[in-house]
Amino acid sequence: MVSNIKKHLLFLTLFFYCAVSLPAKNTQNALVLSGGGARAFAHIGVLKALEEAGWYPDLIVGTSMGAIIGAMYSCGKTPDQIYRYLRQTRWDEILTSKRYRDIELISKKMIDIPSIFTLKIDDNFNIHYPKYILSTQGVSERILPITLGPEYYSNSNFDSLAIPLRIVATNIKTGKSVVFKKGNLPKILAGSAAYPIVLSPVELDSMLLVDGGLSNNVPCDVAAKENADFILAVNMSSKISDQSQLSATAYMDQTINTISYYSDTRNLHLADILISPEINNIYSTDFDSIDVLVEAGYMETQKIIDQLPPSDYKPDSNYFKAAYASLKNKIVRQIEFKSNGHTRQHVLQRELEIDEMIPLKLKSATRSVTNLYSTGIFNNVNLRLEKVSEDSIDVVLDLVEKPGSVLKFSANYTSEVNAAALITYRMLNLFDAGIINNFSMMFNDYKQKISLDLISPRIFKTILTNSLNLHMQKIKYPIYRDYEKITENTVRSYGFSANLGLQIKRIGLTSVGIEQLFYDINENRTAIPMIKGNQFNVTRIFTKINVDNTNDYDLPTRGNKNSIIYEQSLKNETLEPYFKFAASSRNYETYGDVTFCTLLHFGYLSSTPYYFEKFSMGGQDSFPGIGIYQKWGNMIFLSGLELRFPFTRGIYTNLQIKVGNVWDDLDAFNLTNFNWGLQAGLIIPTPIGPIRADYGGNIEEQHRFFFSLGHRF
Repeated sequence: MVSNIKKHLLFLTLFFYCAVSLPAKNTQNALVLSGGGARAFAHIGVLKALEEAGWYPDLIVGTSMGAIIGAMYSCGKTPDQIYRYLRQTRWDEILTSKRYRDIELISKKMIDIPSIFTLKIDDNFNIHYPKYILSTQGVSERILPITLGPEYYSNSNFDSLAIPLRIVATNIKTGKSVVFKKGNLPKILAGSAAYPIVLSPVELDSMLLVDGGLSNNVPCDVAAKENADFILAVNMSSKISDQSQLSATAYMDQTINTISYYSDTRNLHLADILISPEINNIYSTDFDSIDVLVEAGYMETQKIIDQLPPSDYKPDSNYFKAAYASLKNKIVRQIEFKSNGHTRQHVLQRELEIDEMIPLKLKSATRSVTNLYSTGIFNNVNLRLEKVSEDSIDVVLDLVEKPGSVLKFSANYTSEVNAAALITYRMLNLFDAGIINNFSMMFNDYKQKISLDLISPRIFKTILTNSLNLHMQKIKYPIYRDYEKITENTVRSYGFSANLGLQIKRIGLTSVGIEQLFYDINENRTAIPMIKGNQFNVTRIFTKINVDNTNDYDLPTRGNKNSIIYEQSLKNETLEPYFKFAASSRNYETYGDVTFCTLLHFGYLSSTPYYFEKFSMGGQDSFPGIGIYQKWGNMIFLSGLELRFPFTRGIYTNLQIKVGNVWDDLDAFNLTNFNWGLQAGLIIPTPIGPIRADYGGNIEEQHRFFFSLGHRF
């Protein structure tokens, strides 16, 4: 008995000794792809040259943009497919909120004015100062359609992708590199590319992930630790240059290069072959230079093809198709929300285009992510799939909620009304029901306004919306006669409006409502006598149709902005009933570098209770050569064409041709008294809004220079 036990112990000892003594399976050839922002597009050319030579790595290690391109390749995409996908990406929208504006619910869009500075305030009224400028949500969403299938197919194990993958990020809490072998690909890749201050960090477990290039930009050491026999590294880091004079852009680039020099170079000696294309004249933000960068990577790789060792590894060319075929007809057993907040379930569920107990549609799943983020409630929204059985899956949505309120500061300057400021306090998710509470104060030389809005973008799970507005304002109207200012009147008013609306495919809103206004007018009767008494009130009912799917608040390049309004006043002791109808349309289309905008505006007022109810024509965006408030009428017709195209890098030319006029009544309308105008100017987009300078004139011999800075409000 004892003898048998000794034999078994001896056998087990030898077994475990052999097991731990066996060498780990070597990775024969590893490809290391560095970060570098747009410069990393050169990796696509490298992959293309290697694939043409029939050389495939057994392992890809990537940082930042190198990780994104490496992951797409590991998921089974070809270099040409990666090139086309990234070339079609609108990077100016991916790295900003522009891509969400065209699908935001219009009831939210109508009060969303870009700010210069925003402070976030949590439920305990603690102020959260800005830690970053842009969100990584656009990055993770752009990657999602490529990675969703392969991530599910591989069970989130990066060794089971078409080519094994390692992703390097930096945990900013410790300052150390983190190497990922498994997990949610879009979330990890967004973290690996999240350059500090510019892009938001990504929360994952107890870590806060930022750009991997901060700690390990060319991670050859990761490949070495994976026992690679041969390491081919591609270094697309910007190099420190020797320049006697530095422009502002070059100064910033040189500063970043100096800070990251150690991270860029500390592992280069581990590479058996190092590819470093010479593209010093291209910055990490030059996303439009993809063709030049891909070609540079391709040509540089051609030089070392003969030096490469044999490659026995051949990835499955059908891997990507097989990954998505594995999701075909999968039934969604459960949709689970994992959130750090308390938003009510119906608020989340109403944004989904997928449902339980029906087959998963991938486009609907990705749109659901976009819809949730566009509510403005969340910092990040990530989707992943979990296998339940051969026929069913669970959909898991990881949500990171924003602090409950924001304090926004906006300002602008125009040559017509001088400086203006807007301060807004907004509760983003009142009662955790997606209700928006918006309090704002706006003031300039001509207008001061305090307003409170309570908006429910959607009532429960329906497409109905409602809003309530309370406001007080004072407006100083200059009065002109034959383009000469003769006096000015001050109009004070307060009142409320309430409406009920129907959302139309997120971009449209049809609403009906009622408005009650009380006026107190300091009128110079020698100028324009109108009605008896300086105090009166107006009650009116209205119906409105609004459509807005433009992709930018200031300078749209595509989309439509249309409105139709009908107002009917009710009879009271001071005013006879009147009605007002107005319709306007702006359509934006871009062909190549030229953006076209066609516009049409028509309005008719049955009678004139007071001049400020009339239609006004004039201003930088209204009609060339005519100043704001210079022309009024009971009827307006305005049509025109605007062209915007590059003048030089970062500066655009803006041309306008307009035709139209205002008339006192329908009988006065005559095609012969249409006014024609031309206007030309320059636009410089800036983070605080565009700088615009225009000069225009018209056939009534009125000429005017306009200047503005900042977002209009």
